[in-house]
Amino acid sequence: MGASARGRLGLGRTFQRMALCDRLTVAENVALGRESALGGASVLGQLLSTRSQRTDTLAATRSAMHLCGITELAGTQAGALSTGQRRLVELARCLAGQFDVLILDEPSSGLDHAETEALARILRRTVEERGCGILLVEHDMSLVMDVCEYIYVLDFGKLLFEGDPPNVAASPEVQAAYLGYATEVEKA
Repeated sequence: MGASARGRLGLGRTFQRMALCDRLTVAENVALGRESALGGASVLGQLLSTRSQRTDTLAATRSAMHLCGITELAGTQAGALSTGQRRLVELARCLAGQFDVLILDEPSSGLDHAETEALARILRRTVEERGCGILLVEHDMSLVMDVCEYIYVLDFGKLLFEGDPPNVAASPEVQAAYLGYATEVEKA
């Protein structure tokens, strides 16, 4: 399936390498998340929209920007933003869509500690308010432990461990591979 078909089925995503349209404003980038469901359904639908579709897109754009705390950036060209702001625009674009499942690929890449904490709050609030599922692909273990209810830990593509955050944190294998704690084997 193409991207627009996956979007119409309720699957939204962000990218490890941010994929914003730098010449568009923040609001225009975010609106693309809602408009993605219109793409590919019909040629005419890609060229023209109804008043109701425009109203819906505007409301979804505003709501997503508000949730991500970037409303004041609405008229700013995306190419002029910091890495942290760009990450939030990409997340807002995803949140503007009518997605049931979000795949977030390294959403904290390039963020400082405060920005990562803000991202965690947004993700928790999104799940609480929208009831959507999030598949988080992430190396920042503090974010993973803070946000996720269930974790699959992979090491070079192979399942190393799975479980809830307390059990993952207690695993010697996970500690050695990701958390930086010395295991008994390493101490010997």
